[in-house]
Amino acid sequence: MIAAIWDHIYRGGVQGGGIPGASENAGKEAPHLVFGVTAENLVPYTKAALLRFLEVFPELDGLQFRMHGESGLKREEMEGFWHDVFGIIHERNPNIRVDLRAKELPDSIINDALSQGLKVRVTTKYWMEQMGMPFHPTHINRQNQRDRRHGYADLLRYRRNTRSIGVCGTAAQRAFCSGAIRTTSSDSPPPHTSTGPQLRDQRDACNQDARVSA
Repeated sequence: MIAAIWDHIYRGGVQGGGIPGASENAGKEAPHLVFGVTAENLVPYTKAALLRFLEVFPELDGLQFRMHGESGLKREEMEGFWHDVFGIIHERNPNIRVDLRAKELPDSIINDALSQGLKVRVTTKYWMEQMGMPFHPTHINRQNQRDRRHGYADLLRYRRNTRSIGVCGTAAQRAFCSGAIRTTSSDSPPPHTSTGPQLRDQRDACNQDARVSA
């Protein structure tokens, strides 16, 4: 089991998801928004919270982190923040797998994690935000030619010091037991899942109901 921790401090902007008032109220006490974490207490709060999290859930196989600005971190905060986070992970569970999201991830932070003895893996978007394309994109978006964002980026190097793995984003799709995909609609509830003798019947029902998205 891998726990993904994607937002480290709430500062509005893209984190607000277009919700009215979400950006304007960043840092203020407001209903349904995280508040109280500031630039001053970000590192000590995160270290204490992560240490407690790892104590409560020792059965975790790995942690995955969003590394870039969409996590709320400013560029000038990143190296110091991650250095301290990596130290806490090594102190509490040095054998846990640590997945670092590749988007805008500098080599200096990867090297810091490795130098602290962590088991690091860099994860990237295999198909950008899409799922079910018949091939891996051989060329990334024109505006991302020099960015580390998706696809293989610049991670396929000779004598690499980390593993890299592509993952599929399923935010807008629903995957069925058969692996087929359909778009989510409000009038089609998700299929139930279970183990045991009912699994085959449920799989067959999924297959009958599944519609591949165009």
